[in-house]
Amino acid sequence: MGELAGHIRSTSFLPPSVLADHAAEFDADLTTELSRHTVDDRLTETVSFACELVRKPVHG
Repeated sequence: MGELAGHIRSTSFLPPSVLADHAAEFDADLTTELSRHTVDDRLTETVSFACELVRKPVHG
């Protein structure tokens, strides 16, 4: 979770100046909230997709 917290703080959305002295508290809260969605301390998500490949017929 530390890597995710660091990434969040590296964005313009939540730079270090916004958290100021609350960075450690933010990290702890983030870990607590997201830990219930982890497997072996990793966030996981199953994603599926499908695509159709089409090719324009060649006339000639």
